[in-house]
Amino acid sequence: MRSLDTKSGLLVAPLLHNSSCTKVHNHITAGGVVQAAFILILSTGIFLANLLVILVVNSRRYSKYIHQQVSHIL
Repeated sequence: MRSLDTKSGLLVAPLLHNSSCTKVHNHITAGGVVQAAFILILSTGIFLANLLVILVVNSRRYSKYIHQQVSHIL
């Protein structure tokens, strides 16, 4: 019977150099503030638009214009 050559070693992942972790970005810039404000305004607008659609769909005033949709299970 032939014996199997077993190596008792741990598998170690190769070292990776991530360039995004080498620079420290702890300061706040004007561009970062503008970008954060833009994303906040855009997210708030999307949230309010969705809320408006939900309120219109559920209101009694517009319910006669919105008909029940047929749903198909594929």
